[in-house]
Amino acid sequence: MLLVAPSGLPNPLPLTGQVFKLPRTGEFFLGLNNNAIRRKNLRDLWIHNAELLTEKYFENVTRFHKINHTTEVLLTILRKEFFDKLRDEIDCLAQMEVPVLLVWGREDKAIPLHCGHQMHRILKGSRLEVIDNAGHVPNFEGAEEFNRLAVVFLRE
Repeated sequence: MLLVAPSGLPNPLPLTGQVFKLPRTGEFFLGLNNNAIRRKNLRDLWIHNAELLTEKYFENVTRFHKINHTTEVLLTILRKEFFDKLRDEIDCLAQMEVPVLLVWGREDKAIPLHCGHQMHRILKGSRLEVIDNAGHVPNFEGAEEFNRLAVVFLRE
């Protein structure tokens, strides 16, 4: 199993997430007729190397936002704080005899590297690989290194 900066462990929401959780606030900001909030969120939390946040990348990763009711669904998930309440599932995975590769970006602000170290301790026998100069999407920001790590792991 290959997991890229997975959520699941307690991790405080960044300020943006806290603001978007407020009633009607997330709907207001995400309903504005421009992409400034989404770009700032990507730049602040997801992508470490701002040069990679091109128009083409932005369009690809936000395309699904154009589907009706997507914003409402995403805000509902955020407000339930689902992402940091998966400890039971992580403990269950730890009991399985399945090889696990965890890949993290050293500069991840969405789910910081200390969460990766904690998950690595829980998942006995897992391997934690850290990609330098990468944020929450090390498979994109450090694609060459990520692909090398993934191929080696999958061949084992």
